[in-house]
Amino acid sequence: SRNSLVSFDYSIKVFDRYMKEMSHSITGIAESPISMLDEYLSWLKNQYSPRTIRVHISSARKFLKAHGVKIPLEEFRDSVTLPKKRPFGDKKVDAAQIKRIVLACKSTGLKLQLMIMKDTMARPGEIAGLQLKHLYLDEFELPYLKIPSELSKNDIPRKLFFTLETKDILKSYLREKFITEPDDYLFLL
Repeated sequence: SRNSLVSFDYSIKVFDRYMKEMSHSITGIAESPISMLDEYLSWLKNQYSPRTIRVHISSARKFLKAHGVKIPLEEFRDSVTLPKKRPFGDKKVDAAQIKRIVLACKSTGLKLQLMIMKDTMARPGEIAGLQLKHLYLDEFELPYLKIPSELSKNDIPRKLFFTLETKDILKSYLREKFITEPDDYLFLL
């Protein structure tokens, strides 16, 4: 794609800048390509993120290979340690944050979806396809819903319980939206 070409072009320009700063030539690099790539990696570490470094090293290897420089893959893997990608740094949402979000929510449909997800840990796609026939709101049992296999991620039906508070919100939502038939979808009105 065009973005890949732009990225490759930029990586080659960075590699060219490195070669000029260090006074390297292709023939000089061909004598010890592994140690030069390791030096290049060190040079990149102060300027770029781990992901960008991996792209630059890969592009430099392709460039050198195109110019006839042999870089044994096993030796490269053993000698050049590429930086690890950093994990996503967001913190998990805690119960207090969820409660604040739900209380601030004006839409009863969205509020109900959030409450069901919070209680059951169901996926949004599973909840979006729920019909009235999937809910069990008996007065003398804990309320629950059945996620049918065709809605679940792994094609296994599940029975998920939810709180009485969610049950009350659900009942008022059903009355408000006039959802009475078993085949009526909860959230597609």
